[in-house]
Amino acid sequence: MTQQQRFASEDIIAAYRETGSVWKAAKQLGMCGQSVWERLRALGYAMASSKWTGEELTELRSLIDHCTLSEIAMRLGRPYNGVAIMASRLGIVTRHGNRLKRRIPRGSGLTKPVVHRLVEDLQRWGGSIRAFCRARGLSIDLFAAAVQTHEPETWRLMAWQRGLAEKVCPECGMAFYPMTAKQIACSRRCTGNHRRNQRYFGGRRTEAVGMREGICQLCLRPKTSLQAHHVLGKEHDPHNDVLVALCAGCHQLVTVAATRKVLDTDDGWERFIEFVMARRLAEQSSEFMGTHVCVDVEYLTKQQLIDADVIEDDVPVDAVDGVEESR
Repeated sequence: MTQQQRFASEDIIAAYRETGSVWKAAKQLGMCGQSVWERLRALGYAMASSKWTGEELTELRSLIDHCTLSEIAMRLGRPYNGVAIMASRLGIVTRHGNRLKRRIPRGSGLTKPVVHRLVEDLQRWGGSIRAFCRARGLSIDLFAAAVQTHEPETWRLMAWQRGLAEKVCPECGMAFYPMTAKQIACSRRCTGNHRRNQRYFGGRRTEAVGMREGICQLCLRPKTSLQAHHVLGKEHDPHNDVLVALCAGCHQLVTVAATRKVLDTDDGWERFIEFVMARRLAEQSSEFMGTHVCVDVEYLTKQQLIDADVIEDDVPVDAVDGVEESR
């Protein structure tokens, strides 16, 4: 067993300032997270507190429109997750994955000239938009999206004539003009997401880390459709305090892996990674035929995660499985 390398205090402080996290700094230096935390505390170095100050919140609001969350985390000296959660709770993140320019599917036939003629027919119709679409065999959602894309001013005028004010979609955050007074979201998709959010996530789905930016927190890719994942499981997090955004593929992968008892041990993780990498290398590389994997799982207590500003003090966590992998 090789002796762990000793690092100067300046190196530990530099790694912590660069990563904004005790555990990421430990991984970068090849040290134990507890050792880094104890060294920083012994040096009297001011680590990020779980309580946000007024100055930090002011700076967060001033940077959010022209800096990425990673850049903000670096400036504030806070972990990415902590910045993402606070920005989500304040509702100030503008880079939402669903906030994209609407596109009319090809082959729908709703070109600009066709939509213009349909709008003229609708104005002569005198009835509701729903009845108009039903009479012509049109999808009401697709027609509404096409009119808002090709004839936005006409759509606003029709909404104003019906006494309907502009609303903000509670799911994607996009401004829209409703077709009826009862419409709460910009589309059926957002309406369904909003109802599931209220029923299953207590209205906190959009607070999931990465949801407002539209970034899957496992593959770190921008996605237009994300799912909220209970990090600790719904049964262990009744108040929906620990949520992250995952794409459908990553969500399925995490859910299935979490049920496998073989991953309860370091050896199980090593065999699992070896099998996965052997399959991937066989398909992608002609040079490497296998891997040597060494996994060291370090179980972190609730207090350790609170001190590292990964979770807040009021999160009802008895044991959280923080994982550090060294290879």
